[in-house]
Amino acid sequence: MEKLRFKFEVQGSADGKTNVICITTIETPDGRVYEIPDELKPAKEDVEDLPSDVESDFEDDDSESDSD
Repeated sequence: MEKLRFKFEVQGSADGKTNVICITTIETPDGRVYEIPDELKPAKEDVEDLPSDVESDFEDDDSESDSD
């Protein structure tokens, strides 16, 4: 099974009072990097709320190739 790399960041929430853990990018084993749209970045406990076509919302971001 191939593994994906997720990049996380702690960002301020919309209310400005709390911090939220956010998934900012997903990298595939072949080096493609997908940036997560802002409205989908906050990591939630319930992934059931995500639309089934969420992958189409990701932007292929070849300019960002972190090798953390």
